[in-house]
Amino acid sequence: MRSLGEERHVLISIAELITYIALAAAQGRRWKDKLVVYVGENTNVVGWLNTRRSGNRYVRHLLRVPPPPSRHPIHLPATSV
Repeated sequence: MRSLGEERHVLISIAELITYIALAAAQGRRWKDKLVVYVGENTNVVGWLNTRRSGNRYVRHLLRVPPPPSRHPIHLPATSV
């Protein structure tokens, strides 16, 4: 079982992922045919975005949501600072 601190860290990561997905949804058309790089300090989010995989069921669901790039071809690599 995870400690409260570990759970809080995962919740923060999920919130950051939701923010990224919302931004991508809002900017999808503007980002068409562009190289858009997600730069963040949260290594969980960077890993999830680059591999499109997670052990967390909520994150797996969010990663399955068809992102706007599927409608507007763009490249979305992620890196940490």
